Order: sequence, then structure tokens, then C-alpha cells
Amino acid sequence: MNDQTEIPSSSLSCDLVGDLAKAVMNNRQIGTSAQRVIELGGGSELMKLLVIMAYESPAYSVIDNQERAAVEFQSKIYLMCIKGRK
Repeated sequence: MNDQTEIPSSSLSCDLVGDLAKAVMNNRQIGTSAQRVIELGGGSELMKLLVIMAYESPAYSVIDNQERAAVEFQSKIYLMCIKGRK
């Protein structure tokens, strides 16, 4: 996946998509399996994309780094969402 990846059309606002992305990355950082995160998220195409993107990123053991990864992922996905809705 790259920055050209498009966020699937969704009725969710970009704010909520960003929040969902942060939750996905938080789960990635604490070691939740990708399969479990998709199940918890209902298996939507948006959830699958977020999980793929998050789980292609490294997991960190230091809490500060975990939090930074989650916030950066949230911002990245939020920006992708608003760019796609122009």
C-alpha cells in the first residue's frame, strides 16, 4: 500500500475514519491479531484496508513509540480520506 491508496467510500466522516485508524493501530501495537481486529470491526472493506496498512507498519515495544505510531497513522488516514473526498 502507498499514499496513492484510496480509502473506500464510506458514510463515516473523515474524523471517524481517522479515529478508527488510530484504534486499529493501537491494537496492532499491543499485539492483537489482524484477523481479530477485522472481526471486531465487522469485516468491512474499510476495516480490511486499515488493518492491512497498519499491520504493514512496525510494532513497537516502547509505549511512547506505540502512541506516536497510532497518532501518525490516524493523521495519514485522515489526510487520505479528505483528499479522496475533494
